[in-house]
Amino acid sequence: MCILLAGLLSGTITVVILGVLRHFKFPVTIIVDKYVQFYVTGLLYGFALAVLLYIRGGRAPTMAQNPFAMTGSHIYDFWMGREVNPLIGPFNVKVGLFRVGVIGMVSNFDFILV
Repeated sequence: MCILLAGLLSGTITVVILGVLRHFKFPVTIIVDKYVQFYVTGLLYGFALAVLLYIRGGRAPTMAQNPFAMTGSHIYDFWMGREVNPLIGPFNVKVGLFRVGVIGMVSNFDFILV
């Protein structure tokens, strides 16, 4: 039960923190003001992470590889993803980035409602 509510709890805490910061007149719109810089940084980070995971996925065991991304075409295999659930240490990249994206989306509701 605790694992199922972890995302909801994180999202709720994020919205509460943004509300408190806004109440104390902290410039929470800094994220919106620097949108272009965050966008470019996100694109570069995402591309670098995709290339890193593609290279690392070539050394993954056969059981961990995506059976649909073993065609031999580098472009197709890159976009399909070589591993089903890529791991960097104990961190599951797919689940971790999905969670960050959902929390970011929830925290942006503060800017939409204001």
